[in-house]
Amino acid sequence: MKTKKGMIGALAVIAIGASLFFLLHKPTEKAQELATSASEALGMRAGEEVARLLGQKGRVAVVEMELKDGQAPTAVASVEKFRATLKKHGVAVARAKTVPGGLAALVMGSGISRDDYTSLVEASPSVDAVITFAGLPLCPAEELHQFQANHPPLVVVDIFGTLKAPGLPDLVDQKTVAMAFVPRSATEVRESEPKLFERYYRILVPPIK
Repeated sequence: MKTKKGMIGALAVIAIGASLFFLLHKPTEKAQELATSASEALGMRAGEEVARLLGQKGRVAVVEMELKDGQAPTAVASVEKFRATLKKHGVAVARAKTVPGGLAALVMGSGISRDDYTSLVEASPSVDAVITFAGLPLCPAEELHQFQANHPPLVVVDIFGTLKAPGLPDLVDQKTVAMAFVPRSATEVRESEPKLFERYYRILVPPIK
């Protein structure tokens, strides 16, 4: 069983790596360069939108994946650009938490344990938002909704497209998640769009009622 799960996880990582930026049939060096640039565009746009959400001020908590040196450089690029953009717009990272397991845990759906997430939020009463690059808290949707009703907004950056529909969109629609950044599917990619974020990503926000 463990061997089967490991194989599924490995195949999922390969699939994500092959499809995330839809760079098939391009030279490897160019593909890597474009992947990094697109990841930086994601981090920058996420930082800008979070800063706008908070009125260009305030403090946030950030949840990241635990990554070894050289692992998932595009994820590292996204987070670094996000942090730099927040700082530029007057928003400070007051607290950070690293979720163990790295990319494999994210792909296998490990996410953030319920206790780790609630502890992080409750131990950070002065933060104005929580941003996760490491998946969603592992608890029932209704429980998460009730928790978020009395705590700072949750923003999700789904770098690798591992949070499959309809889960994440539903959480955004219900205002459990204040905002989410997700990769476009292969059919949604805007090849003619010159701006990398708009070409490869989209933003989910609650509907206006």
